[in-house]
Amino acid sequence: QSSNKQSPDMQSSSNQGIAESNEASSLDATKLFRFGVKLKVPEKVIEELISSNKDHYQQTHKILTSWRMQAGQQANIKEIIKALQDMQMNIIVEKVLDASKNREQ
Repeated sequence: QSSNKQSPDMQSSSNQGIAESNEASSLDATKLFRFGVKLKVPEKVIEELISSNKDHYQQTHKILTSWRMQAGQQANIKEIIKALQDMQMNIIVEKVLDASKNREQ
């Protein structure tokens, strides 16, 4: 039985892949806020990260980084995928899965 946990480097790479994907730009401020909430990032933190970072990549990256720091060892790509699926952002889910598979090889 293999573990689904990823090394910190793998998790960081997955976070970066999401933030860099072209489809990530479809996460406007409202959707990005909802995404952060689904990842259980505190609302005040999300608001601060969105307002203090005008660049969309930076907003996405900072929210994912905040989530990863908060979740610690429990941070798992499955949580990101579930949050995106709940938001019906399936194109991004496909990109995340593809990026994750490519990094495992």
